[in-house]
Amino acid sequence: MNSLTNDYEDELDQDSVDDQTEPELASRWARLGAVIIDTVLLSIVLLPILYFAGLINFTPVDPNVSPWNQPVDHLQNFINALVGLMCYLAINAYFIFTSQQTVGKYVLDIQVVADSGEPTTGNHYVFVRYVPMYFISLIPIIGGIIGLINVLFIFRSSRKCLHDDIAKTIVIKLKPSTTP
Repeated sequence: MNSLTNDYEDELDQDSVDDQTEPELASRWARLGAVIIDTVLLSIVLLPILYFAGLINFTPVDPNVSPWNQPVDHLQNFINALVGLMCYLAINAYFIFTSQQTVGKYVLDIQVVADSGEPTTGNHYVFVRYVPMYFISLIPIIGGIIGLINVLFIFRSSRKCLHDDIAKTIVIKLKPSTTP
């Protein structure tokens, strides 16, 4: 009788150890794939909106000046960025606030969680993880450099980008039954 009880207790102990194992980090390729899916989806939605709203124009302001030397309207760029952010949130809000994923992350079964492996909130995802780097990337020259550093950080052993460090998050591979 004792042997049976001990075997059962050992099995329970093993189950609790399995539940406490660290989550498996998402691969760099899965994260890249998710970004590509999100970018293509955002482009399909955003570009027609910007074009038909008159917020982008593909003809040069001054046809006598090289495309690289055209005048820049920073206010227009900021408005376009806000419209882009609203479209990003409109596309991804359901997934971000229910499962801390974007559409791309959902498709590839990866998820954003706190460094501890605990779930994070949708507000944390948007306002700490996403928005700060989004607006930093809009700063001429410096934003591009910081944006490049952000994504190159993924090649560290922790597989964390700069925005993950700021938000204290990791991206993990989901088990098949944990998506909504």
